[in-house]
Amino acid sequence: MKNWESGKNRLRGSKANYAKFADHIISSIEKNSTNKISHKSSILDVGCGDGQMLNYIINLYNLESANGCDISDFYIDQKRFKNIKFKKISNSKLQYEDESFDIVYSFGVLQYIKKKDLANFLRESYRVLKEGGVCFHCNMLDKNKIFKYHHNPKLGFKELIFFTFFGGLRACITNKQWADGSYWHNYKDITKSFNQVNKIYLKDGFSSERSDIFFKK
Repeated sequence: MKNWESGKNRLRGSKANYAKFADHIISSIEKNSTNKISHKSSILDVGCGDGQMLNYIINLYNLESANGCDISDFYIDQKRFKNIKFKKISNSKLQYEDESFDIVYSFGVLQYIKKKDLANFLRESYRVLKEGGVCFHCNMLDKNKIFKYHHNPKLGFKELIFFTFFGGLRACITNKQWADGSYWHNYKDITKSFNQVNKIYLKDGFSSERSDIFFKK
């Protein structure tokens, strides 16, 4: 992602959206896993940004602390969120020991992982999971839903056709979405990159044109 580390190009929602995003993650865990979040859970937020989403989860479950990491420390106020143990991702490696966490998650991060880097990203997520742990990477730009993403019912027919095919076909051909360097992925990209015995599951994301992936260890 362009200017990621300098902090000039990180896209995040309003404060109200942090709660919605966190609730989506919590709901995904509750629906798709026997691993329920409790005050004893060890949690890692990969790409935690400014930490607000993770802080919401900490407060909701009365956690003593939780872990967050990001490629940049530009966004997080570690003095404000003292219950977040933050580490900077270094050399594309999560700075944690093997089998450290019950739950690993990210939200809106997969779209910034290049196809060639997917394997490492997923391997690292798997490596830091405890046996029996679960990983959720939420809100992937799903290439199979490109045209759904570009559909806008408020446009007239001609404008709709132009908008859909200009944006949709461009995304199909280039695999990129915005100028910030985000990428579309599909289920095949993910499964080819991740050859663990455990199956990767695909579920609907926070919005209808996106998808979540999760796996167990």
